[in-house]
Amino acid sequence: YGGASDSSGDIGRWHADPERGAIVLRGGREAPVFLEILANGDLRLMGLDGTPIDSDLPYTLAAGPLEPGAAPLFLTGMVQRGAEGASFTECLTGRTYPIAKQGDYPAAMRALADLGRDSSQNGGDPDSPVFAVLEGRLAPHPDSEGPDRTHLVIDRFDRVELFLTCDRVRSQAGPPPPGPALTNTYWKITVVLGDEVTPTQTRREPHLILRTGTPPAFEATLGCAHIRGHHSVEGATLSFSEGATMVVACPRGLARQEQRLAKALEQVVRWDIDGTALVLLNGAGDPVLTGRAVYLR
Repeated sequence: YGGASDSSGDIGRWHADPERGAIVLRGGREAPVFLEILANGDLRLMGLDGTPIDSDLPYTLAAGPLEPGAAPLFLTGMVQRGAEGASFTECLTGRTYPIAKQGDYPAAMRALADLGRDSSQNGGDPDSPVFAVLEGRLAPHPDSEGPDRTHLVIDRFDRVELFLTCDRVRSQAGPPPPGPALTNTYWKITVVLGDEVTPTQTRREPHLILRTGTPPAFEATLGCAHIRGHHSVEGATLSFSEGATMVVACPRGLARQEQRLAKALEQVVRWDIDGTALVLLNGAGDPVLTGRAVYLR
């Protein structure tokens, strides 16, 4: 988004939308992704409401062969131990992958072993599938039975949930988002109105925090002025009302950036979280601010 150089991944299902002339991707994000099918076979990103975006930003994906990606993913699914190792059935797609014995695999096995002991003591099956939340990658991996096979490589094992299943979370309108929440998260600001933000030494890190409370408040800075006010969230819509700005002596360039930050916040009407990335969008569906979760408060 907005010229940012980083990327993130998602996993899910897709279907064709003949009325829009588009394909619709539904994954772990709050809202589906609409991609318009152009006459030459290219795909172009559409707005959150499924309407075309009038923008000069590079929203077009050129037609051509695609290499399987190994982007980090936030995943929920069922983990099960077996004689040949463990497997993971991802909730959104229903696909099952063997788990590679690397990365945070030992932590996952320890959690399953602890849960298995508790289950045995209570008369349950210690090897039954268990709902898990984790971060990982799907990547080709040597397989003992033949050619390379797609495995799940666990980068960070988060937790197991004894009383959850994929069927149950789907019946509750989808899996709970394992990534950061919009509120009470420290968002490191990376792009404002299309310009990458570079932290200034000896000054505070550029950040945005939306706090819950009565009324809900926010604070934002690029390292000099401190913008405070209130915010309103309803579903995927978001708006800011500026209350006060702590004025300090800022270098000319940084003062101009702080003004652009205030302008960006005024334009926000919607929000989206993709993995650990926050994107705030204006009424035309263009990103005006992006950030990345650093830690939760």
